[in-house]
Amino acid sequence: MPIVVKESYSTAVDVHSIAWGAAIVEVSVDKTTYKPTIKGIWSCFDIGDIVDEDTTKRFITQRILDSLYWCNDYNDSEFSQWSFASKPISINLINSQGTKDVNYCGDLPLAIIPAAFCSAINQAIGKNIHTLPVTPEKIYRMVEGQ
Repeated sequence: MPIVVKESYSTAVDVHSIAWGAAIVEVSVDKTTYKPTIKGIWSCFDIGDIVDEDTTKRFITQRILDSLYWCNDYNDSEFSQWSFASKPISINLINSQGTKDVNYCGDLPLAIIPAAFCSAINQAIGKNIHTLPVTPEKIYRMVEGQ
């Protein structure tokens, strides 16, 4: 029985109906306590046709705060979810003109904020962090090579 291979292009997933996002998280790590401090968060989302910009930004801000809480030590009162609310958070929304789609963006911060946070910690300490939450003890062990 011969094997036949056919090349084809599937249009099953329309890339114009997918929400896109990017984020930068700026952090510093204290050299004596190894506690990370968030200095600012910048994000951009392309979510198609924006129905209500203020409501969308409030919703995304809450999801960013949720994801930052999950990134840090849950038991430390200094890293409570509300402590992040005072940090500068910039959210830019791209209104894809001409598209009729309104795309769900609620889970995007949960994917991109922890990655941006860990990347910032990686740059600050020069070691790769692969698991959450990021605790001062974990940073200490990585810096000291334990």
